[in-house]
Amino acid sequence: MNNIAKRPVDMSLPVNIHTHHFNSNRITEVLSVDYQNFDSFSPSSLAENQFYSLAFHPLGWPQNGSVDFLKVRELVSHKKCLAIGEVGLDKASSLSTENQLHLFRMLMPISEETKLPMVIHCVGRWNELELLLKERDFHAPEWIIHGFRKTKLADKFIDLGANLSFGKALLIDEKLQKCVAQLPAHRIFLETDDADVDLMLLYEKLAELKSLPLPAIIEQLFQNFKRVFRYG
Repeated sequence: MNNIAKRPVDMSLPVNIHTHHFNSNRITEVLSVDYQNFDSFSPSSLAENQFYSLAFHPLGWPQNGSVDFLKVRELVSHKKCLAIGEVGLDKASSLSTENQLHLFRMLMPISEETKLPMVIHCVGRWNELELLLKERDFHAPEWIIHGFRKTKLADKFIDLGANLSFGKALLIDEKLQKCVAQLPAHRIFLETDDADVDLMLLYEKLAELKSLPLPAIIEQLFQNFKRVFRYG
């Protein structure tokens, strides 16, 4: 079981649920740390408002890559680990779709055992992801599809139980903005991913789209964070 420690919480801090580099000490952030590079990472060096997720990115996974699932369980048991991911499916991966699905399905029970949500990467494999969501146990930890831009699929994946996270595209994609404006706020997250973008610009845009004051959006997404990432 994951060690879900009671941590002091600053409700005024916006949350960046997926990043590849820490951006500011004024926000709460979850760093995506790749399994293959974990030996060079030190969880004990993280500040109070910094956390990590254990990633198995489909584009960075070698053909002969192997996973020690006992080690995975050890790495995700640290109190600073809040999620598994990003993990998922990508049409550009050197791995076959079959092998990508196999790795994903091997991680699903670990997510359930540790009560950690999964941060999902998906490019061009939406039908397969839909099937995985239908396989997911209703009581399992929630999933977050990160960097979401597929506006025509948003309602479908919300109905299947997924949460959606939005990044830099939210600032410039009008079709995406119209989509997000009508989505339920309790299923939304924001992220910087690997982009050079100020997280607060995303929060301000979301507040504008939802016709809500910025503090209300910060509070709502913080509550989402507490629920899905079992934070606090």
